[in-house]
Amino acid sequence: MQEKLSTVLRKSVAFLMQGDALALQGHALALYWDAMALQGHALALYWDAMALQRDALTLYWDAMALQRDALTLYWDAMALQGIAKFNLL
Repeated sequence: MQEKLSTVLRKSVAFLMQGDALALQGHALALYWDAMALQGHALALYWDAMALQRDALTLYWDAMALQRDALTLYWDAMALQGIAKFNLL
């Protein structure tokens, strides 16, 4: 009887451990899919950041062009002021 009880207990424990292992595998799979989803979101954020960086660079180059144009207008105004002074003399 003791031997039979011991065998039943061993089988019961093995069965429970197998169930726990399957449950852990299920949790691991769910975590894997969550990680894949997060990786997808991270990639989307990366591409958004790259687009913002590209836009910032475009704005920088536009600002540099405007600064160049403003400097050209300044030098043209200085030249016209010199011509006006010369004509007044």
